[in-house]
Amino acid sequence: AWKQRYGSDEASAVQHAMNLLIRDRTAFFAEYQNEPLPREDPSDVIVSADEVMVRDSGLPHRTAPIGATKVTAFIDIQQDAVMYVLVAWEENFTGIVLDYGSFPEQSATYWRLKDIRRKLKDEFPRSGFEGQIYDGMDACCKAILGLVTREDEAKVAVDLCLIDANWGKTTEVVRRFCRRSDWANQVMPAHGRYVG
Repeated sequence: AWKQRYGSDEASAVQHAMNLLIRDRTAFFAEYQNEPLPREDPSDVIVSADEVMVRDSGLPHRTAPIGATKVTAFIDIQQDAVMYVLVAWEENFTGIVLDYGSFPEQSATYWRLKDIRRKLKDEFPRSGFEGQIYDGMDACCKAILGLVTREDEAKVAVDLCLIDANWGKTTEVVRRFCRRSDWANQVMPAHGRYVG
């Protein structure tokens, strides 16, 4: 009966609700029924090899496209290893992954955290936990923060490397590393936030 809830081309609020159900089922249940639909679990999505290959740049490993204007890196801190990704960016925010991996490097091409064989404590057995994290970040930076080759063979520097400082056990170690390391002008602590 509330005329402001439906458009002039609709006979009633019921028709408006049904139109919304047809247009956007998720919004209808969230906003009009107050019963949001369960989210799809992204881990259930299977990506085929063909879908991945369509997005391959075709460039050699660690080679940025000619249109790349910035190169960034991100390091994620875990207890047993540090993971990294190196990305080249074009002006339109197209990102091209140049390299990714971990330190210590794992022999398997695919692995999960629980499968890690080579660990920071194996690489730096004389260091305590904080020392292992610090040394792991240092080794990772040595591996990824050098110059990157662009496809026109120009050398470009990594502009910025964000390092995960969200894990309470390592926050101060990451901050100290960002202030004191040889890469202090390139590295910065980062605090990611989950967005549902």
